[in-house]
Amino acid sequence: MLSLSTFEGKPKTKTYLPLAETLREAEASGLSLSDFIDKRFGMWDGAGVSPTQQTINRMEEAGVFDTLPSMAHICEIGPGTGRYLEKTLQHCNNARCEIYETDDEWRDWLATRHSAVAHSGDVTMSGTASASVDLVKAHRVFTETPTLVTLAYFKEMARVVKSGGWIVFDIFTEICFSTLNVEAWFKAGAVTWDWRPTIMPKQHALNFLTSASCNLAKSCLVPYYPGMSELLFFRK
Repeated sequence: MLSLSTFEGKPKTKTYLPLAETLREAEASGLSLSDFIDKRFGMWDGAGVSPTQQTINRMEEAGVFDTLPSMAHICEIGPGTGRYLEKTLQHCNNARCEIYETDDEWRDWLATRHSAVAHSGDVTMSGTASASVDLVKAHRVFTETPTLVTLAYFKEMARVVKSGGWIVFDIFTEICFSTLNVEAWFKAGAVTWDWRPTIMPKQHALNFLTSASCNLAKSCLVPYYPGMSELLFFRK
């Protein structure tokens, strides 16, 4: 069993959520860490399926998990607290796992919890060999990264994925900022939030990855409080 004392007091860089405090609050709430994070940030009212689980459900419906090999190699960019990573690994027995995470504290915890090979945030993904990964993915990452950073990651995702492998990520496309969705963002006060949402035209993402021999298999909308993001599935 993991001990918080293993991670408390360690020198660390940027921490967007304090690990020890967040884990204690999640335990006290009686919720899983995933559901606690969704609830804490207003992303789920508990009356249905959480936003995180909805994304995992869409991945299941797209056939991602059914087509992975028995000992899949999975890589996630920006797992943060690991709520998507944990639910993904529940579908992938004996998977090998790599993560790229800028937050030292959460990166160390996730590496220990999931026996993952952990890398610091690296847009070149230099720690991962070409054509070595069965599933490379990112959730709620490219919705905020600058355009060139996002495209650099697209290039690297196409490099590291195997032939027949999956690339899965969500972005803010034009459809995510319809009049109704924009009004929802305004109503939530998002104009004053300390974040910088980035819109990536869907056709541009499609063209960029298609040129790297990765074809769009499916896309769908998923909750991204208080609006939506578009989840894209590519196969090489």
